[in-house]
Amino acid sequence: MLPDPGDVQVRPGMKGGREAFTDPYAHDVRETAVTFDTVAVTPEQHRPWLRSPP
Repeated sequence: MLPDPGDVQVRPGMKGGREAFTDPYAHDVRETAVTFDTVAVTPEQHRPWLRSPP
């Protein structure tokens, strides 16, 4: 069962957050077929995407 959307909390970004997000995603890009990406990116290359509005 999914949580009620009102129960979801999003915290502000923190130092090291890009690495915490990018490293596992890069692993999936390199080792699996679960993404449409074909080249893993570095945390710095991911920065513009993470800073863009939803």
